[in-house]
Amino acid sequence: MNSPVVRGDSEGVLMSDSEQTILLVDDHQLFRESVAALLSKSGYRVLAATDGSDALQKAYECKGLIHVLVADVQLPGISGVELAIQLRWARLDTKILLISGYDWRWLAEKYGWPFLKKPFHIDALREGIRKLLAEQPSLRATDPVDLAGGFIGQNAGDEGD
Repeated sequence: MNSPVVRGDSEGVLMSDSEQTILLVDDHQLFRESVAALLSKSGYRVLAATDGSDALQKAYECKGLIHVLVADVQLPGISGVELAIQLRWARLDTKILLISGYDWRWLAEKYGWPFLKKPFHIDALREGIRKLLAEQPSLRATDPVDLAGGFIGQNAGDEGD
């Protein structure tokens, strides 16, 4: 396996077939950088993004698969849930794992996605990713009716973590 590197961007980056790509999205720099480094050491190719818009741009630029999106629920601008829904419309094979300092488990369960409450041990994150990679794809949570119901708002991340 090639040595994975934490990358701030994905322009022109090609990966070996054995690397699995994680798109990590969190607006807290120290947390994001620490988790990205630990996931990279675990053998994943990590694309780190500061918010939903940054994540969508990195996903657009990424030439290969994005195997798992790990996103904070509460992000500035577009929420982690909205990001996950938009990403799944474009990349049906991407698995979703939501994280937050608040207990948003009920929200993740609504979409059939796993959830980890911060703080969590890196082994819990690795195990959550491993389980996601082992399961069959699900098309749940790509239904635009969920967005039309007003359940998810543009300002869902304003409260901060």
